[in-house]
Amino acid sequence: MRTERTRRDLRREKAAEAGRLFRMAYARQLDGELEQAWQLYEKSLRLHPTAEVHVHLGWVLATQGRLDEAIEHCRQAIERDPDFANPWNDTGAYLIELDRPDEALFYLKRAVRMRSYAARCYPHYNLHRAYLALGDRERAVNHLHEALDADPDFGPALAALSGILFPDRPVDELDDEIDDCVRAGTPVLALPRA
Repeated sequence: MRTERTRRDLRREKAAEAGRLFRMAYARQLDGELEQAWQLYEKSLRLHPTAEVHVHLGWVLATQGRLDEAIEHCRQAIERDPDFANPWNDTGAYLIELDRPDEALFYLKRAVRMRSYAARCYPHYNLHRAYLALGDRERAVNHLHEALDADPDFGPALAALSGILFPDRPVDELDDEIDDCVRAGTPVLALPRA
């Protein structure tokens, strides 16, 4: 009985310390101290591996250009928690960066289908990137609309939509026009095409 309680207490202490290290790592990451963040995330993983720590470590690795390692951490996160949407989205984004948009579609579509994902604008935005890379402009634009439905103030989607629909006009001139159309529910595809 005492042995089981001792093991349980030890697991709880490890998890608490891992959580403390995770918060420290995230603060370092936000400050741009990526090497320190990487080390702290690694320590956190050794104590108590979680999907969230794998995803954040993947972000650090991706910002260092280590996309294959970032994808591996996302896959480990998915193994730990297949219902956690972030690693699905991030894997898709990293695959696009590796010029593998066709592979990215599987991961991004999965992220979009997850109802618990609060930041649905991101996988839609990344689906736009994948479809654009595959030459499917119509689907790319549709996913930009979906991203803006999820978050009407999502600047990257507004800028991308401006760039696709009006490639010869500076984005600054179009921001207000497109923003007004999106907020009013006007189908932006009805605006003049490039």
